Amino acid sequence: ERWPGLANALGAEAGVTAALARVGVEDFVRASTRITARAATALQALHLDIREGAPLIYTTALNTDPSGRPVEFGRTWFVGDRLTLTMDGLQ
Repeated sequence: ERWPGLANALGAEAGVTAALARVGVEDFVRASTRITARAATALQALHLDIREGAPLIYTTALNTDPSGRPVEFGRTWFVGDRLTLTMDGLQ
C-alpha cells in the first residue's frame, strides 16, 4: 500500500534500490543486520550444490527511511566458504 507499483518496479529494475527509487523512496539506511551460522539442510545442500551440514551464513536485515519507518526486510542465505563479509564504519 505504501508504494503502488513496487512489484512492477522490482521486475523492471536490476536491483531493490533502483526499484525503491522508481516508486519514490529517495533515501533509506540499514537499521540492523543479524548474522548467524547454520548447517545446511538436505534441501539447501541440494539447491546450493554443497554437502549436507556444510556451513551457511544466514542474515536478516532491516532498512528504514530517515524517519525510522521500515522500507525493506530481507533474509539471505550464503554458502560459508563462498563468502567474505567486510564491515566498515560500524558504530
